[in-house]
Amino acid sequence: MGTPFYDMALIRNYISTLINGNKNPPPENLKDKICQLDDKTLREIIDDTAEYILNVKMDDRRRDEILKFIKDICVQS
Repeated sequence: MGTPFYDMALIRNYISTLINGNKNPPPENLKDKICQLDDKTLREIIDDTAEYILNVKMDDRRRDEILKFIKDICVQS
C-alpha cells in the first residue's frame, strides 16, 4: 500500500527489466497495478523508462512487443 509515486516507481522498475530482456511476470500486487493502466499510459511509461532511466531509444516495434507481453500477462489473470 504505497503512494502513487512509489507504485509508479515499482512499475517503471519492472518495465525496465522487460526492456532489458527479462520476461518474468511481475509479482501479483504489482500485476494488478500494471493491468489497471490503459495502453496509452503503458506506452508512455515504456518510452519514458527507456529514454530517461535506461538512456535507450525505444522503437515502435520493441515498445509494442513489451506492451503485448504486458497485456498477455493481464489476460492470463
